[in-house]
Amino acid sequence: MKTANLFFIEEAYRSLTEPVFDISGENFGFQIDRSQEFDTLSRLTQYLIENKIEEISRLDNFIIGYKTIQLQKEFDLLKIFKDRVINIELKSQNTGEKMLNQLKQNFGYLKTAFAEDKKEIYCFTFVGNEREQQLFYLKDDKLAEIDCELLVTLLSDEEVEKVDLDEKFQPSKFLTAPYNDPEKFVNDIYSLTNSQESIEKNIFDSLDQNEENFILVKGRAGTGKSLVALDLYKKLSDSKKILFVFGASMNDGQYLLRNNFKYNICSIKEFKEKNCSSYDVVIVDEGQRLYSKDIETLRFCKQVVIFFDTKQQISKEEQKYHTVKILREMKTQEYDLKEKVRTNPRLADFIKGFFDLKQYKSLPTDIVDVVHVGNREEAKKSIKYFETRNYDFYNLTPSLYGSDFNSNLNIGGLHKTTHEIISQECDNVIVLLDQNFGYGRETKNLSVRWNQDPYYPTIEMLLQNMTRARYKLAIIIEDNEELYRTILEGDITSAVEEK
Repeated sequence: MKTANLFFIEEAYRSLTEPVFDISGENFGFQIDRSQEFDTLSRLTQYLIENKIEEISRLDNFIIGYKTIQLQKEFDLLKIFKDRVINIELKSQNTGEKMLNQLKQNFGYLKTAFAEDKKEIYCFTFVGNEREQQLFYLKDDKLAEIDCELLVTLLSDEEVEKVDLDEKFQPSKFLTAPYNDPEKFVNDIYSLTNSQESIEKNIFDSLDQNEENFILVKGRAGTGKSLVALDLYKKLSDSKKILFVFGASMNDGQYLLRNNFKYNICSIKEFKEKNCSSYDVVIVDEGQRLYSKDIETLRFCKQVVIFFDTKQQISKEEQKYHTVKILREMKTQEYDLKEKVRTNPRLADFIKGFFDLKQYKSLPTDIVDVVHVGNREEAKKSIKYFETRNYDFYNLTPSLYGSDFNSNLNIGGLHKTTHEIISQECDNVIVLLDQNFGYGRETKNLSVRWNQDPYYPTIEMLLQNMTRARYKLAIIIEDNEELYRTILEGDITSAVEEK
């Protein structure tokens, strides 16, 4: 990763015409963004030189305008030493609280990125315009205006370290799944996006301003609903009595949070034994799975926050009771987590097009493998192959009342079922489809060609399994050439015409 010297950039900015400076980005090591920032950067350089940065070499090795992969985070200036990381944000005006929030978030990201290196993190904001130059420093979660001495001292070290920031900012470090990585969550090794923080702030404001609330937070798979829900629990627990309700059977991560870290978490089945009136706030995750009797119990709670996903209802009862419709009739506020942060955006787009060909874009072959085999035994071999490469296979949940189509797709073993992985995730996922899957000629939606109606909806569970993947997906197709060809081409027309 190329680094730059602030002195040479400042000189170029002052001495070159705008068109020539605009083509200098690659040469100097930054992405050109014609904005007030370059004027502020120039003022910062002059400010440092005037305050005893006597050697040009002290202005060397800055990383300018680094943007993280997938996390939608940008840092104006970074300089990395053997024992510390320095971050400087550039502002033309003092924005007060916004500057503080930005530095707090920057500190969290950098602390997580360099956790293994145990580097000290220093975050500054420089405000520079024609009238004033101010330097602010993040100290004890507060913004302190300081003179230049600390920054000059920190920069007066030649032991810089060149690192691969894309490696340091691997999404897996930040996209903590609290049920899969409960210890990382408890130890604050994660960061919320701006969108998540904004919604969380709105929820805090509503809880403070109103005695009664019934707040809904909608979010599709990959938007970080569970992370926000548990982060909300963590922050509210400092001053309030909170109950966290999971709308399904508890998983291993939740038991660990409850037993080892004393989180007040219960399953929806345990919820009926609780006295709602004894809690200040009840937070519900997977709210779309609530039944009518659960919702009636929630009516006795003063403050309720429910996180839900309309696309993740995987039983007939959940759909039958019109849970989301009833919740919306009771709501006082509703927020929408739209920004996908967990899933690779390209993978998310593919999955959307996989279930609805009208939205199909292309097959991203670097992250999606599509394999065709002749029979079940070959399918099992293929699944085992991918499992040795850090992929996970999940069985579709079979009927409680005997064998059905979903049972037919299971491969046995110790594989978890769809209902056992609710709100969980893993890096890579394998799914199995056989000759009974196809696309409707008119709707172009994926469907099951089966004359019996399974107890749990197959397509919805397949979606649930696929959206557990963070990075990669393997699709094993058994004895179904038409489906295989359709997925490769993203179009059912040619396959149908040849028949």
